[in-house]
Amino acid sequence: MKLKAIALSLMAATSLTLSAHAQDSLMLRKIYDEELVNGKCYDNLRYLCKQIGPRLSGSANAQKAVEWSKKLMEGYGFDRVYLQEVMVPHWVRGEKEQGQIVAGKTRIPVALAALGAR
Repeated sequence: MKLKAIALSLMAATSLTLSAHAQDSLMLRKIYDEELVNGKCYDNLRYLCKQIGPRLSGSANAQKAVEWSKKLMEGYGFDRVYLQEVMVPHWVRGEKEQGQIVAGKTRIPVALAALGAR
């Protein structure tokens, strides 16, 4: 009799858990659908990509993106918005280089791309 009561209690608890999970899933779907239809995510992404542009680590545009994002979140009224210190190397494009493939007395010019230096 005692085992039957425990089994029934476990079944009831499992049923309540599954019901709560289903309700949570429905609420998350509603939030997701609302944001897709009426949200600003795509507008924000468009601004970030088209107005600020490429954001290579350590670049001026990366800094602009960080500052823009902070202002955006503050404008949304988030409780707390702060920036954390990070170590990001500053990237600078290196000088143009000219390369050659040397095969005996033959020299073949090769275009090279300098990847940069700190």
